[in-house]
Amino acid sequence: MGVDSWEMYCQTPNWQRERMMAVNHFHDPGGQFEIAEVLLSEAIDDGDPGGMKLLSLLLNSGAKHPLELDMGLGKYHRPNRPGSIVFVSDQLPSEIQGVGPFHSIAWYIRPDVLQQRASRILGREAPAMDVLHSKSFRDDAIEVLLKRLLHQFESQPAAGARMTADDLVDDLIRRLLALTENQAPAPLGPRDRLRPASIQRTLEYLHANFSQDVSRDDLAQAAGVDPCHFTRLFRQTMGQTPSRYLSQVRIEHAKHLLRYGSSELTLNEISARCGFYNQSHMGREFRRQVGTTPNLYRVYS
Repeated sequence: MGVDSWEMYCQTPNWQRERMMAVNHFHDPGGQFEIAEVLLSEAIDDGDPGGMKLLSLLLNSGAKHPLELDMGLGKYHRPNRPGSIVFVSDQLPSEIQGVGPFHSIAWYIRPDVLQQRASRILGREAPAMDVLHSKSFRDDAIEVLLKRLLHQFESQPAAGARMTADDLVDDLIRRLLALTENQAPAPLGPRDRLRPASIQRTLEYLHANFSQDVSRDDLAQAAGVDPCHFTRLFRQTMGQTPSRYLSQVRIEHAKHLLRYGSSELTLNEISARCGFYNQSHMGREFRRQVGTTPNLYRVYS
């Protein structure tokens, strides 16, 4: 039996409900990660990890009691409130038990891929993220990014029309790193962060206009907040400043053009297409983020 919506699942008689039904399950063509929208009537896991790290976002729950988890660091409970997140280790034995129904988004990534991408983003060896395995938490940025990533695979938009899956995965990893460095994924107060809808509008604006001159006021208008408070709210929500985030988006697009674009494209043309002032500006940012020059990256990538 298959269902394609939470509403249909809730209307299905109990005796017909299966323990697990994957509504949508997508594989990254490169084999680095998977994402799925799943419905669980019961959650049971008592065994060794499956070799993939799991980030799970609860969308809805009809359970009477919280889900009980133990990732090898002590038992804790995931509340049944939408937006609750758990990050499951690939190395620690896991125990999960609870009677649903649970409706969630599950993102799986190979640990070596996570480490490599995190280290590339930081420009140094990335820290372990074990602190995030010991409790359930909420984070508006992760919630928005997981929903956008699932939608990216569901809708399969034209190339360049929206944020790419790789962009979204890098954003997820940046946010996990920020939470790890803060040592506490405890939520900020509602006045200290951007709301999910504001985050989504801001990220969409950044990815649609990265080649242009993007100002703080432009982003604040997209987010629907006072420009005087926007930079602080963005940093507390995303773990970095808007200008740093924009620079990372531009460098990712520069890397794409260097690797897959026409060899006749000059560095000046690439820098202009990616929103940099000139070739020198792009070169400085490229070396800072990637650790090499654009020319060498083009030759050896």
